[in-house]
Amino acid sequence: MKPRETRRPSGPVLPFARRGALIAALGLGCCVLAGRQTVLQRPVLPTLTRSEGLVALDYEVIPVKGGASIDLMGFHYLKPLNGWLYVGVGGHAPLVKGDYGGFMAFDATVHAQWPLAGNLFLEG
Repeated sequence: MKPRETRRPSGPVLPFARRGALIAALGLGCCVLAGRQTVLQRPVLPTLTRSEGLVALDYEVIPVKGGASIDLMGFHYLKPLNGWLYVGVGGHAPLVKGDYGGFMAFDATVHAQWPLAGNLFLEG
């Protein structure tokens, strides 16, 4: 029988400890590079700004033929189109009189308002 020959690799061989450390360092480096994010600026938060509008409350009594009248309280929010014309939305609901089982009404409103003197206005 021939003695068994041991074959050595042609290139340099790292000891197991060095080889393991190198593999771990490469893996860690890849993870760090993959997880690296660009520096983000803080998001700009919106600030509160002043907005013009008109809030109007109204009260109406509507007669119902053959029954009790309905009293409606209305709430409207209006935005100005120019110095005297407003558009907006609103809602109405019974206030005191009648039992109408959740009756509500909603509307779109066009409102005109001309200043007469000081805080006195003509509305339409």
